Amino acid sequence: MQRRRCHARGQALLELAILGSIALLVLGALVNYGMNADATQQAMMETFRQATLSAWEGGQPGKPTGVSYVQLTDRHIPNPSHPFTIGSVVPVTGQAGGVVRNPRMQETADVEEELPRTRVTVQGVELDCPSAGIGCTTAGFRSEGINSGNKEKYDEIYGKDNVDEAGGRVIDSCDGEMLDYDACVRQARQIVSPAFCQQECERGRSPGSTVDCAAICSQSIGTPWYAQGAFQLGGAWVFPVLNSLFTGIRSMGIKPGYVKHTTTNTTFMRSENSAGSSTTSSAAWRDDTKRTFLYRALGDTSGTAAQQPVNTTPKDQSGTTIWTTPWN
Repeated sequence: MQRRRCHARGQALLELAILGSIALLVLGALVNYGMNADATQQAMMETFRQATLSAWEGGQPGKPTGVSYVQLTDRHIPNPSHPFTIGSVVPVTGQAGGVVRNPRMQETADVEEELPRTRVTVQGVELDCPSAGIGCTTAGFRSEGINSGNKEKYDEIYGKDNVDEAGGRVIDSCDGEMLDYDACVRQARQIVSPAFCQQECERGRSPGSTVDCAAICSQSIGTPWYAQGAFQLGGAWVFPVLNSLFTGIRSMGIKPGYVKHTTTNTTFMRSENSAGSSTTSSAAWRDDTKRTFLYRALGDTSGTAAQQPVNTTPKDQSGTTIWTTPWN
């Protein structure tokens, strides 16, 4: 009888050890997920606040007509199952785009200071393009030979509000400091390919419209720097300048790849004296992350992206636990 009772007690302890470890593992995963989701939500809310504030401050002549905001923060997500709760560093990104103050919704930039911008912050430090002052421009002015014979095509490609016939210039979203590869390729195809221009024109035409897309796209306009040297290969258009500018990336800003160096130092020490034994366990952890910020220097038509190193503040943690056991 005594042997059966001991056997049942041992079985219960074994079940508790197995099920308890599984329960702790699931709890740790839930806590980790919850902390990560909370950090992401906070980042999104903060970026929208910052973009709204920037748009409000810029609601006057001489300030950007539109502001986008990107924030990246390295958050330490502890691991509850680790004795010292040492977890991992997770990059948390929030983004708010195209926030414009209501009175300026129909405005376009008249001077460089009014061009739309993107502001990028990493670990609380704002990254600025050298010529932009605050943030980086997402469009630029370019002089063009606009006349009554080609204005319709300029309006079709760049947008009617972005074409200044009297001033002989356009506002081009592919002439700023932060560009998007897919958007610039699409725009370049419209410029060099009348067939693609007509296709896009007809796709955006309102029902019942009498706009002659074929006539508009047959007009001759200037070829910007990013569409220079374009050629067809196997039926597809190739743009060497854009391909060189966007080597390995699809958009400007914080480069997707980064270098992370993690150092962990764990020590275990046991000592004995006349009173008993003492066990000391300690751990020190440090995580360094290095990133690269990519942009196009304003006015540079060489097809080479400028690179700016971003060194963030390291994340570290340490802890020590002491167990003391008397002899009696």
